[in-house]
Amino acid sequence: MQQSEIADRVGLPAAAVARRLKRLRSAGIIRKDVFTLNERAVGRPLTVIVEVTAESKKADLLDEMKKRFVNCPQVQQCYHVMGEADFILIVNIRNMGEYTSLTRQLFFKEGNVKSFRTCVTMEKVKAAGPFPL
Repeated sequence: MQQSEIADRVGLPAAAVARRLKRLRSAGIIRKDVFTLNERAVGRPLTVIVEVTAESKKADLLDEMKKRFVNCPQVQQCYHVMGEADFILIVNIRNMGEYTSLTRQLFFKEGNVKSFRTCVTMEKVKAAGPFPL
């Protein structure tokens, strides 16, 4: 949404909206401005959700896994979670061949992965919706 649209909706001049947005960014309330791409239009139509269980729960080994997931461009989101799995990954891929290669690299070659479970999404119903305030 453009600043002028925000200004119209809240009844403020565009300059006042710009100042407030700058203040919110400086305070860390707004972390970043992003564009949302159509995955199909850019040739990356598949999203998979992966539950990863670590072999060892040692902090340094978990930190290595986190770093590996953060540095992988196909991993769009990574959550360190409680429960049966240790991590939940949201992964965007071109095709299952790419996913096979990715699993070999992230889970088999690099180590400390006891198991992983993959859910292939059929339809994106809601993602990155508005944040409730």
